[in-house]
This record gives sequence, structure tokens and C-alpha cells, in this order.
Amino acid sequence: MLIYGSVRDSVGGVLVGAGVFLIVKSLYKIIRKKEGLGEGDVFFMVPVGIFSGFFGTIMVMIFSSFLGAVFFIVRRIFSKDIGISQPIPFIPFIFISCFIVYLLATRYSYIFGEFFLFQF
Repeated sequence: MLIYGSVRDSVGGVLVGAGVFLIVKSLYKIIRKKEGLGEGDVFFMVPVGIFSGFFGTIMVMIFSSFLGAVFFIVRRIFSKDIGISQPIPFIPFIFISCFIVYLLATRYSYIFGEFFLFQF
């Protein structure tokens, strides 16, 4: 089954995932006058939203942001010649986060059901 839960939940996941990324992409372009987030990231959030649903997409965004920040800090520590303006692909972190959320939600669904108020 391609759509998780209900159609409403999947549409909510797409709107939250792709919508937030599109807003961040647009605001960064307006403020900084350069690209900060690629369109591929926005388009990749569409199937993530369909598959994960509303709350799953929010969890994917939180985990991927955390993983990206950790990667940036570790990369910055170990290679001093890399500047802050060096682009980092974000889709691998989204993909890894999808996998983590899926594994956690299927293995520990009772935790997600009680603490995050959604179920897989």
C-alpha cells in the first residue's frame, strides 16, 4: 500500500513536508539572495509525506535536521579547510531519517502511540 493510513493523513504529510521545505527554500532565497535548499529536497518530501503521514513526516524532518547538523559539526571539526558556505546534500539525511522513523514506528509503535499520539 502506497498511502499510509488515510488519504487525509498522507495529504497532510505532503503539505507539511514539501510545504515547510518550500517555505524555507523561498525565505532563504529572499533573505540571502542565493540557493540554500535545492528543489530536489522539496520534491523528495512528497513521497515521504505520502508514506509517513503527517506526524511521521514531522519526525523525519526533525531527525534529518539533527543528522545533518551532527554531520556538519563532525565535518567541520575534522577538516578545517572546508568553509561554512560549502553545500551539503540533504537528501541522504532525509532518507536515513525515513528509515529510522519507519523502524522505530514498526518496532516500537506503542511508544509512538503514547508519546507522539500517532500510530503506524
